[in-house]
This record gives sequence, C-alpha cells and structure tokens, in this order.
Amino acid sequence: MLTTAALLVVLPDRSAGPGTRAPAGGVPWRERLAQLARYRDFGFVWAGRFLLLTGYYIFFNFQLYTLTDHLGVTVAVATSVVALNSTLSAVLKLVVPRWPAGCPTGSAGAGCWWAARRRCSRCRCC
Repeated sequence: MLTTAALLVVLPDRSAGPGTRAPAGGVPWRERLAQLARYRDFGFVWAGRFLLLTGYYIFFNFQLYTLTDHLGVTVAVATSVVALNSTLSAVLKLVVPRWPAGCPTGSAGAGCWWAARRRCSRCRCC
C-alpha cells in the first residue's frame, strides 16, 4: 500500500488525448450477458468465480452467527475461533503461492481441471 501511495504521488497522470473518449453509457447489460453466452468457457469461469467468492463471503460474514446461534458455542469461544480462522486465512493467502504458475486460472483448482479436459495448449500445468 505504501508503494502504491508513493507511485500515485510520483507518476504523472497521462491523458488519453483528444478524441479518444469512451462512448457515453458504456456497454449495455444485454450485450455483456450475450458475451457470456457466446464465450462459454469465460462464462463458466466467471460464474464459478462468482459463486466461489459469494460462498466465501457468506461463510466469513456469518460464521460468528452460525457458531453462537446454531452450534451453541459461547461468544468468547466463538470470537477466538473467528479470529483464528481469519488469521489463518490471511497467512495462507500470503504464504501459499499461486501454483502452478503456468495455469491460466492461477491455481490448481477447477480451472486447471477444466483446461485439461479441454486440452488447452496454454496451460503448462496439465
């Protein structure tokens, strides 16, 4: 964050130049949804990532509620479990590399499995 803040101060803001303005309103939503249907692989990756991140955020936002109200854990114990879970999650995000480096998805998860099933030549991990 400090490096980014320093670069914001040091680097000049380059203008796109005259006559290079984006069209007003951007791309309509119907066109964006049509692109998801047209490019199926991208649609699958987008939907999978959306659902994965939605589940991740639901889990982290409601874990204290789930521990205390549904599992009957005391608030003191539930708070320590939430703190430990958050700490472990942050450490793992920093320590575990995005393996393998050649995979287009950046992880060895379902994206690499899908690329291997499709015999993707860009994925060196498959």
